[in-house]
Amino acid sequence: MFRKTTFLVMLSLLGSLTLSGCDGDTGGDRAQGVESTPPPASGTPPTTPPPTPLPPPSNGLIESGDITEDDTISTGITGVVIEQNLTLTFNLMVNGTTQIVDLGSSNAGFTLAKLVPNPGDSQGQSWTSYFIKSEDPICRSQADMDDTNNACTSFTEESDPELIDDTAKKVQSEFATGKSVLTQATSDSNGQFENNGDGTWNYTFPFQFADVATLTEVHRSCIQFSFNADVENICVDFVPAEVASATDGISGTSLSDTFYETHNARQIVTEETCNSCHGQLATHGGGRTRTDYCVTCHNPDTNDSNSGNSVDFKQLVHKIHFGRNLPNVVEGKPFTIWGYQNSEHDYSTTGFPQNIKNCGSCHAGNEDILFTQTQMIPEPSAKITEDGHSWVSNPTKQACSSCHEKLFVDNSTLDGDPLPGPNHPGFSDETNCTGCHVDDGAENPNDIQANQIHRDSYTEKALTYAMNIESVINTGPGESPVVTFNVTENGTPIDIKDTAIFDGKIRVGVAWDAASDFDNEGLVGFDALNIEIDAIAESILKAGSDNSFVLDMGLIPETIPEGQDSIAVLMLGHANGPNTTLTEFEDVSPIKSPIEFFASSEAAVTPRRSVVSIDKCNSCHNRFSMVEKGHVNFHAVPSGEPLVCASCHGASLGFDEYADFRYLIHGVHATDIREEPYRGEFSEDIHFPGDIANCDSCHIEGTTQLPLAFNTPIFTGITEQYTTPTAATCSSCHDSAEVQTHMISTGGAKFNEGYDLVQSTTESCALCHGPGEAADVEMVHKR
Repeated sequence: MFRKTTFLVMLSLLGSLTLSGCDGDTGGDRAQGVESTPPPASGTPPTTPPPTPLPPPSNGLIESGDITEDDTISTGITGVVIEQNLTLTFNLMVNGTTQIVDLGSSNAGFTLAKLVPNPGDSQGQSWTSYFIKSEDPICRSQADMDDTNNACTSFTEESDPELIDDTAKKVQSEFATGKSVLTQATSDSNGQFENNGDGTWNYTFPFQFADVATLTEVHRSCIQFSFNADVENICVDFVPAEVASATDGISGTSLSDTFYETHNARQIVTEETCNSCHGQLATHGGGRTRTDYCVTCHNPDTNDSNSGNSVDFKQLVHKIHFGRNLPNVVEGKPFTIWGYQNSEHDYSTTGFPQNIKNCGSCHAGNEDILFTQTQMIPEPSAKITEDGHSWVSNPTKQACSSCHEKLFVDNSTLDGDPLPGPNHPGFSDETNCTGCHVDDGAENPNDIQANQIHRDSYTEKALTYAMNIESVINTGPGESPVVTFNVTENGTPIDIKDTAIFDGKIRVGVAWDAASDFDNEGLVGFDALNIEIDAIAESILKAGSDNSFVLDMGLIPETIPEGQDSIAVLMLGHANGPNTTLTEFEDVSPIKSPIEFFASSEAAVTPRRSVVSIDKCNSCHNRFSMVEKGHVNFHAVPSGEPLVCASCHGASLGFDEYADFRYLIHGVHATDIREEPYRGEFSEDIHFPGDIANCDSCHIEGTTQLPLAFNTPIFTGITEQYTTPTAATCSSCHDSAEVQTHMISTGGAKFNEGYDLVQSTTESCALCHGPGEAADVEMVHKR
């Protein structure tokens, strides 16, 4: 029997994935410094947005410069015509009835790409842009330095990379090794804009297709608008030969309801899936929000010439989500892209806040649904798309090498171990990977079939177990509860004391002050955790039962204090994997933690309030479990229930810094906006992928309002120092000295004061930040 004395750090799955933008915002899917000039837009076939109905003749007029962020802009492509040139017709209206009169190249950029087969024997297809630019990483003249704000100290006319001195590189970094001109896809705005005077515009591209009748590939054109107000990207798919022969602007395009019945447009991932974690995917300054737009520029032949890294969509996205675990990064070479004006974007600390093997979290097809159902494992959470199964049916070197960087270099696994079998360094981009990694389907998958080898076996194993609280007695003041429970495997109760049947940890805990957010009165600091016992070692088999066990919490000296409305009884548990040791714990299988509430001094039960939704947590974390050394080695891994976390991380828990659950969760997720990172050793690995101001990303509706439902002093982690609860909660994100001064002077907050003073203090924050007030919390954080 043991008292739990280890901090629940919860950060192996609170990882970080930050698709970068360029407006300098911190947090969310915006990272500082990404290119902020107008390029691509996006859309998700086959759901081409319907065009906005034509306005009545009495509509107003507005110049683009007069549009404000409060205006609403609606748009949609209405026609595609190919005569000598390609012309798009689209609606563009402000606030429903107002026409823009001066649309031009500064307000709109157009992409155009076609879908072509992958080269050689490689399976599948890729987009390739019609608009290509070159990027030279070398300074050729003073103008190069002036234009790109680089640190060149010399210039050269030398074309042989081996003869170019490092001082002529536009980016003076040991990791910017590129010295050759490389190509990049781009957008176009040099064509002709035509105002039709009825709320629609024409854009005619500045080139002619050579022989339209031979262009039978699917093409895509997208528009990115640049105004002071947000505008969704719009795209249209079409086949030039069919458009030219039909001449009606609709036939042969995705504006036709039947287009995708006979045409494939490589539908793999959607922004709806991305936004389940990112909230609003908005890269390059926020103007590019749809994935089908992204792929029109992020083609396989688009590269960063400074680093030599590909920015092909699949390569870039996989690497960003695997960032800090990439083999090259582990060996000390950062994954960096130098973008607009050679701005540096280092993704070496980004990551995926769940098991990276969960490929179905981002892309999946109907075949993946069948696979999971047949194998009786969790279904993919991604939105199902026409080609979402392509990662299994058509794997390519480009896609696989984005994570498996060493596989095609030295034939090693992600862990660096030599790979037995085929010599992968001999395979090129043109190799047909399905020659070995064949998709054998759902019934009898082979060992190296992509969806079989990427299975999350630890989670699958965890889901076979369940912990169940059967009954609890002795819940009154001064008593020690007696808990009857069982653990099932595939629905059948098991003997947890038989290590041949169950290898892992099961612990039962009791927490009190449930009605006041688990203050656990009478305990403080390390000792403020709930009371917890090793259930495998200390329980006894209930006589005559089918593997039910009885645990007397009286084995430890603490009893339930007087004056507790309700208590909570909870269970934590995990099954060990074959490699679980005191220092290795990546293969544990966390079992969902149950928690139940029981009346103590009162007749009725008052549960701890629920303020966050585990479903919302899992939109990023898939199956939230806090796998951390302290959890695994000392007690057990909490999983799937925020109230269990809060039962330990109550108001009185702390050691050297706050450990209260409110402060902990906000502090961890707000690392990118805090002035002082919370728990600094983890700060580089945590980047909230959504909008940190959007409290509804995590909270249940209506639970973020002031005043708070409790007035419990929050322990700071420093002996005998407490903070008022509202101030502690808000300062977990807003931690600057200036803001804390405001909380003290205006809100009456107390920081780092004695318990009695803090408890007797009534904060007045709700006077300004309460419902309907000038700075209503829900309005200030509204997104």
